[in-house]
Amino acid sequence: MRGRKSFNATNLTIPHGLLLINKPRGWRSFDIVRYFQRIAQMRKIGHSGTLDEQATGLMILGFGRDTTFLSDLLACKKTYIFRMIFGAISDTLDGAGKQWSFGSIFRDQITAEKIKQCIQKKFLGEVAQVPPIYSCLKQKGKRLHEYARNQEEVEIEPRKIMIHQFQLISFVYQGYYPQAILEVECSSGTYIRSIARDLGMQLGTHAYLADLCRTSIGPYHFSKAVSPKTITSMDQIKALRISPYKGE
Repeated sequence: MRGRKSFNATNLTIPHGLLLINKPRGWRSFDIVRYFQRIAQMRKIGHSGTLDEQATGLMILGFGRDTTFLSDLLACKKTYIFRMIFGAISDTLDGAGKQWSFGSIFRDQITAEKIKQCIQKKFLGEVAQVPPIYSCLKQKGKRLHEYARNQEEVEIEPRKIMIHQFQLISFVYQGYYPQAILEVECSSGTYIRSIARDLGMQLGTHAYLADLCRTSIGPYHFSKAVSPKTITSMDQIKALRISPYKGE
């Protein structure tokens, strides 16, 4: 077909397995897949779950027959480290938003101890979470971000998620807007942007997600992942690929 790049059929026998990738900021999940499709000259490459363009961290690619294993990974617990800023919120719930709201924060309104107490009371176990309107979830046959971009009102239905562990790593009250770094282990389908928004609301203010890194998916950890930019050949893919559950 015109306009469509052809793939070399002689290369379709290789490879299989999984590849642990540390997604850089600014790359879409689709960009990662397309990058390796060009190197491997094969279409049958999938990934273990989308990361927002501005997020970093672990993506797991499946090649050939091992793309079927990716559906198992979608159900695995995931761990994230993220930075959130209190006192402001955007329409996208992160730093990429175009419409912003700001709120005042009293000096003792948000403290490390209050964040820890809030996590223990409101953010552990099964939680009903309202996804961001700027997301790819479908409601009434249309993706939520389409409602947002068309300025259509829609009531977003909450979804049940599971938060297994949630801890405050650091809290800094520097300048006008306090910041916190946290780590969360949660079920698939959890939106960290919504966690930041809801934690801010529970503490009586606005909050948005400033940085996000996915550090693990099931048994796989990003400490063993590599940047896509370091891989430029099929031989490197072969050398770095692992078998399912053989990466520990």
